[in-house]
Amino acid sequence: MTGGSSGYSDKVCIRRCAGYSRELVRERLISLIDGLGGIDNFVRRGDRVLIKPNLILPQGPQTPAQTHPAVIVETARLLLDAGARPFVGDSSAWSSAPRCVEALGILDELKDMGVETVSLGKPVKIRLEGCDARPYVSRYALEADRIFNLAKLKAHQQMVFSCAVKNMYGVMTDKRKSLWHYRKGHSLSEFSGFVIALHMSVRPTLNIVDAVISMHGQGPIRGSGIDTGFLAAGENAFTCDLACSGLVGYKPDEIPILKEAQTMGLLPEYGECETDSDLPRDYSCPDFTKAEQTPLRFTLPRIIKSVMRQALIMLHLKKGG
Repeated sequence: MTGGSSGYSDKVCIRRCAGYSRELVRERLISLIDGLGGIDNFVRRGDRVLIKPNLILPQGPQTPAQTHPAVIVETARLLLDAGARPFVGDSSAWSSAPRCVEALGILDELKDMGVETVSLGKPVKIRLEGCDARPYVSRYALEADRIFNLAKLKAHQQMVFSCAVKNMYGVMTDKRKSLWHYRKGHSLSEFSGFVIALHMSVRPTLNIVDAVISMHGQGPIRGSGIDTGFLAAGENAFTCDLACSGLVGYKPDEIPILKEAQTMGLLPEYGECETDSDLPRDYSCPDFTKAEQTPLRFTLPRIIKSVMRQALIMLHLKKGG
């Protein structure tokens, strides 16, 4: 996978986006990418590109738990126009990637475009640099030429805030994500370090944040939608999270991942985060409700219950399909 620990710009582009019409989303995505140097800065003709949205469970776009279908499809179109070979993939917590994309109403549309949707299986055990962990990561992510990380801005009841960095947790395969909650979840700092190390091992080429309608309250699943009205993009997921979280009222030291990234030297001071934004200077989102925090660590009974619940959901979906 193309990428590295240096040479990435900290710049974050932010564009107002008043809704999810395809034409508007495409226009804003082009503006974001042009603000970062243009599509040719991120992809070459013939590149196999993993589009990694947030596909957490099979719900329609009216529930803001997943990356909106307009953002997924228009990103795929831009990549196709650039001569790349995109495919959509995630390791869904409660279903499969194709089922989640089907619930969003775009599975057949993507297929007609020649864009495959896959669950991120094919596990490969890797060693994380600077972290005592050897998780199983999907071969799809490891072997992609590029990764476009399409995150959803959410309040998160365990990690406070979920955006670009946390979205790459989905490159781990199936229920192994729950296992690492158990192994590392005794400490927010240690778990955040694990998430950061995992992100750095498959560092995306470009991060795009869907914050047109974000999730506040008890995210990442049980929250509700709030009109935050923007899209954002950047090469550096940490500065994307820094800029986006600030717009909805978080301070960096409130968010465990950003706090840990700061101690690791991965994050500039807030004032040093270069932004190219067309939001009003006085933009704020005072009605954004932060999540009430729940324990991070998954107990073994909870993991077993989660696996059984997923199996029942998959059986139900299979019968329904």
